[in-house]
Amino acid sequence: MHRISVYSLMLCLAGVCPAVAVPVYSFSDFAVFSGGKFSTGKNVTIQGPVGALGQIWINNESTTGSVLGAGKVGLGKDVNVLGDVGYVSKFSAHETVAVSGTVFQQSVGDLPGALGAPGFAGVGGSETIQAGSTVSLSPGSYGSLTVGKESTIHLVAGHYVFDSVWLDKESSLLADTATGAVTIEVVGKVSTGKEVSIGSQGAHRIQIISGGNQFYNKENEITADLISFGKLDLASESILQGTAYGDQSVWLGKEVQVLKSTSIPEASTMLLLMSGVGLLRYRRIR
Repeated sequence: MHRISVYSLMLCLAGVCPAVAVPVYSFSDFAVFSGGKFSTGKNVTIQGPVGALGQIWINNESTTGSVLGAGKVGLGKDVNVLGDVGYVSKFSAHETVAVSGTVFQQSVGDLPGALGAPGFAGVGGSETIQAGSTVSLSPGSYGSLTVGKESTIHLVAGHYVFDSVWLDKESSLLADTATGAVTIEVVGKVSTGKEVSIGSQGAHRIQIISGGNQFYNKENEITADLISFGKLDLASESILQGTAYGDQSVWLGKEVQVLKSTSIPEASTMLLLMSGVGLLRYRRIR
């Protein structure tokens, strides 16, 4: 670990960082990836690299893996980067920033492209779970899923499609993944109240894939891979054990933790996972 030297920082700010061998990254390398802008509140912890095809802003007192942006990259006071910092157009950092690796200028082509929008659609009746209830659902296609406060919904391994998902405060979504993964595809948006829990009981993973925005309120605890083809927001003090992808933007509130325990799928893997998808294009930004 070392502080960026004044000399090196001045060179980078002037756009003449020392030449280095630029690594090539894929989706599987990132804890968080945005197809647009990425920003955080204060005191955020990200266990793994961060990438974005737009501007990156890491707020004060945050700790992250490598930071790799296809636009401007900014690091606030006392930010700790456990890896490299790569930028395309502009780099700025407070004098108290610590970087364990190298600061370098890269090209847009050194980062993976964004994923194109999916084409799945939900069918069937809506599911409303009353407050304080416990309900189990089988794999299949549904309308909107509304889970009342302090309720629990149980899922078994398989593939689920919903028009939209709302989990009220202090509710839980628990997946039995002992025999396989749980894939949840949402045509529209996913949103939650405060203190919601999303987790799995087994060795396999939960994936939540939405065509619209995903918003997780304060103090959520989530064990899943989150893939939004809109915006992805995790509010203050939430914990995500998994990975996060937002096609338009990703925002992490203050004191959010992202603990990478698996990887954002490659485009080819996504095609296999998302049955019923009409078209999933892999866009290489050039």
